[in-house]
Amino acid sequence: MTLRSAAMALSLAASPALSLAQGRAIDEGTYVLTRGGAVIGTESFQVQRVPGQALIRITAMRTVGDQRTTAWLTADSLGTPEAFSLTVKQGSVTELSLKAMAAPGRLSSTWQDRRGNEAMKEFVVAPAGTVILDDELANPYYFLALHRRGGGVKVISPRAGRDFPATLVAGGLEPIDVGGRKVTATRYTLTGAGGGSPRDFWVDAAGRVLRVVLPGGVTATREELPR
Repeated sequence: MTLRSAAMALSLAASPALSLAQGRAIDEGTYVLTRGGAVIGTESFQVQRVPGQALIRITAMRTVGDQRTTAWLTADSLGTPEAFSLTVKQGSVTELSLKAMAAPGRLSSTWQDRRGNEAMKEFVVAPAGTVILDDELANPYYFLALHRRGGGVKVISPRAGRDFPATLVAGGLEPIDVGGRKVTATRYTLTGAGGGSPRDFWVDAAGRVLRVVLPGGVTATREELPR
């Protein structure tokens, strides 16, 4: 584990909002965020099974400059969202606080910004056919790839307050560089994502996401290969 990974892992473990007591870790690591080849920040994450429930939760911390985003996302074994939380801080100021909770057939989301503005939105959820994604986070792509070989999927973006149909296409195996080492991974492409450009991400044989091309020209690549 590199010094950056170790420091971020300790930070995640020390934060009650970003930890699960006695949960079994499935995967953890750090994505290095680059734009135009230049490093702009990191996103550290941990994937855990929720004790006593058939649920998986991802906790994450994204740092770019003095902006820090903390998030957690809980979903079932097919990626159907159960709950989502996201907080964005600029220095010591909370810019955005968002919570989303699922009920049968729907997901209710509420948010508040630094000026006190509030909004609420409700989304329809199709079991085994709906996932949550965020334009700035790589870790939710774990649920997009989970048990899917391709086909139609509904994407909910709580921060953007929108949802849209998309199509996931599983491509072939491709060599990519992760932490200075070559590895072969399956390339997936998500098309029709709200009218934007296709989103590509690469997954290893164990279902761990190694690289994600995010909107806005940001690429998130694992700092080192999973162990």
